[in-house]
Amino acid sequence: MMRGKGTIMSHAIPDLMSVNLLRIFNEQNRRRRAAAIRAMYAKDCFFADAIESVSGWDGVHDKVDRLHAAYPGFVFQPSGLAVAHHGLACQRWRFGPPDACDAITGIDVAFFEKGFIKALYVFVDGGPCASLAR
Repeated sequence: MMRGKGTIMSHAIPDLMSVNLLRIFNEQNRRRRAAAIRAMYAKDCFFADAIESVSGWDGVHDKVDRLHAAYPGFVFQPSGLAVAHHGLACQRWRFGPPDACDAITGIDVAFFEKGFIKALYVFVDGGPCASLAR
C-alpha cells in the first residue's frame, strides 16, 4: 500500500519495487522524494547496504541525497520484473548515466509489513568490494 493524499492506495508488492527505484532513488526533487518515502516506507523502516545502515524516513532520504552527490546524473532502471512472496520481494536493477545505465548492477531485497517497505537490503554485484555509496 502507498499512503496518498488522505488515502491509502493499494499496489502490488512487485510493482512497488520498481516504483521505489523510480520515485525515490531517481527523484532529484527533495519534497517529492520525501512524500514518496512517506507513502511507501514504514515510519520505522531500516535500510542497509555494504557501506552503512540507516533507519527511518529521514535516514532513507539522507541516503538518497548522498547517492545523488556521489553519482551526479546517474539513474536507476529496473532490470526485469520484481518477484515477491510472503512479504518479501526482490528487484534487480541497473545504475549509471542515462545512456549507459548498466555501469553498476545489483539487487534490492525488501521486507514488507502491512503493504509498506519495512526493511530494504541492497546488494551490489561483485561482492562487498564493489560497493555503491548508496
